Amino acid sequence: MPIQSGDVKLLKSAVMADVPEGGGAPTGNQIADGVSNAIFPDISGVARAGGQVSMRKVFASVHTDDTDTYFGANVIVAEPPQDPRVSVTMFGMGATFDTRSSATARVESYLNRGAEWPGYLYENHIAGQKVIQLFQRPDTEIIRVGHTIVLVKDEGKSSEAVQYIRATSVEALVRSFYDPSRDADYQAMVVTVNISDALRYDFTGSPASRTFAKAANATVVRDTVVSDAGVYAGAVPLATEANLSDFTVNVETIYTQLVPSAQIETPIVDVTMAGVTGSLVQTGATRTLTLTCVFTTTQKIFVGMGIYPGSLTLTRSGLTITDSGGILYSAGSQCGTIDYGGGILALATNIFGGAGGTHSIVFTPAYELRIASQSQSVAVTPETRSLSYVVTLESLPSPGTLSFAYMAGVRWYVLRDNGAGELRGVSSSYGVGTLNLTTGSVVVTLGALPDVGSVVIFTYCEA
Repeated sequence: MPIQSGDVKLLKSAVMADVPEGGGAPTGNQIADGVSNAIFPDISGVARAGGQVSMRKVFASVHTDDTDTYFGANVIVAEPPQDPRVSVTMFGMGATFDTRSSATARVESYLNRGAEWPGYLYENHIAGQKVIQLFQRPDTEIIRVGHTIVLVKDEGKSSEAVQYIRATSVEALVRSFYDPSRDADYQAMVVTVNISDALRYDFTGSPASRTFAKAANATVVRDTVVSDAGVYAGAVPLATEANLSDFTVNVETIYTQLVPSAQIETPIVDVTMAGVTGSLVQTGATRTLTLTCVFTTTQKIFVGMGIYPGSLTLTRSGLTITDSGGILYSAGSQCGTIDYGGGILALATNIFGGAGGTHSIVFTPAYELRIASQSQSVAVTPETRSLSYVVTLESLPSPGTLSFAYMAGVRWYVLRDNGAGELRGVSSSYGVGTLNLTTGSVVVTLGALPDVGSVVIFTYCEA
């Protein structure tokens, strides 16, 4: 008889628990369909407050009494959890007997071990420390703030212990050391590094050495490289409805939660080492026009010249309209839009009704210059990758000319200045930002983490 869908079962692994030996070989124990907590336990209050990663290994198996050919099966996450703080993600290791410890290493392998660092641990370090010291030559590179290195104890042995550490602050000092074998001093650099997480193991270091050679049993310090070795599958809601035969779909996000994070980004703007530091172009004095015409959602007003942002006031029949960031407002509510360069006003609602009337318009004239644009960029590395960017532009931008572009998921997203110092994209999911037209400082919050290896680009015209 043919294989039916009900013949394909999910089986438990040897250890269904969050322990290093979790996972392992398959068993004959079937995971009951539709039963709560058949794979994962309930979420505890401690896990909900502090975050937790639970991993379970399961196997697909066919239970039939014949020898019909099994052509394979697909496993999907059909529906995401309703709780936004909980996510379910699948990935495969391609091994039958692997355990949770190897699966954890795969999840953590976004950064992988690289070349040996030009320095070694200066003397022994114990578990719990949040500061390490590196001993290296005075002319060698020092670790940068935000950079990640890896400490490997007993590399290549069964007792190997590995920890990735990220620098939060760095201080380098060149010191003199005495070499008794030569009865002479020599120079070496001691780099003190504050790290984000305390050491989880005791790491063996080496004493000072004129040859800068570490001891045979000393911990190996290595650089890291981006490997992004994990491939994950999950489910996210569609942002817009998809139709049959569509080649692309628009989803709310391509990212999911893998591990809890306590990182908080706080942009600091307009601050320099010396302290706090304090255009369509205006072409004349303020003008007043009186126009008698119909002004509705289908009839626009043209004032005959450009309008400087933020300078417009239109009054008719006791109602007053002002502008901000390309938007017309009446009594604090949005009622239309304004084209500053073209000098055109457009209503979104008929606040004056459908008849004509007399409009008193006060504004500052402006001219839209056509000048060469300037650009700045910030390279996206594992250290600079962030959801927030703060940049002080090399020169002041003209209002309405700044654009910010970043790449996420191999796709470009652009935010543009609306003339009032606000950066917005086609969709609010692209991110938002602000521009200080006095100082040239820009604060941008992205809708997604930019791709490592790309750049974020600021383009604008000088005022």
